[in-house]
Amino acid sequence: MSRNLQITTLTTAAIAAPRAGDGMCETDRTCEGVHTLAGNAAEYYVITTDVTDPDVLAAFASRIGRGERLGTVQRRIIDEVPR
Repeated sequence: MSRNLQITTLTTAAIAAPRAGDGMCETDRTCEGVHTLAGNAAEYYVITTDVTDPDVLAAFASRIGRGERLGTVQRRIIDEVPR
C-alpha cells in the first residue's frame, strides 16, 4: 500500500528567476528542484539532471558510492534554498 507523503518545494528552476539562455523549465513541467518531506527535516530531496558525459563520470567515480548517482542542478537553485 502506498503512503500519501507531503512534499514541500523549497525551490525549483521554475521558481528561480529565469535568465536568458538558461534552458529553464517552464511552469507545469518537471525540472530541477529541492524539496523536503513532512516528518523528515534531516534530508533534502533533489531532482537533478543526470550526468551522462563519460569524462565527468570518470572524474567523479571515486566519490560515487553504491546506490548513488551523479546529477547536476543549476547553482542558483541551491543558493535559493531557505536556510
